[in-house]
Amino acid sequence: MKRVLTLAIIILLISCKHDVTEEVSEINISHPFEHEIIEESFEEISFETLNKTLEGNNNLSPKDIIKLHYAHVELGEGNEKIVITEDTLVNGNILVTLTHENLPDDAVKAEKRVMELKKKSSYWEIVSLKRNWICWRNNSQNNWGINRCN
Repeated sequence: MKRVLTLAIIILLISCKHDVTEEVSEINISHPFEHEIIEESFEEISFETLNKTLEGNNNLSPKDIIKLHYAHVELGEGNEKIVITEDTLVNGNILVTLTHENLPDDAVKAEKRVMELKKKSSYWEIVSLKRNWICWRNNSQNNWGINRCN
């Protein structure tokens, strides 16, 4: 009986043998949202006055400049958080993003300021400045935009 069972297992293994690695290499699985680009709407902010302040001032970093622009904000009580990131663009300009989260506001949950800076001979010049926000209500997707919050 042991011989018959052993022989049956060997025959089963031989008959089922195939190259699994060949099948796996042909499988291409991608996440459906992996390459999805999410468009955000922004409201432009005037920056001419701030650019005049920056002329000739070579002591400020890009992060310092966005703080200078957003200086009126002081963190209050609660879970408020300000995050500032800095990225270098392909054209060499610097993109600084300030995100102020968990605002103590009934309507606006978070606000984002995005500033693009170009290095002049001895100082930074603002190329663009824009903002958008997220509302507390009616925004289950946490979409950034410029629609009025209720």
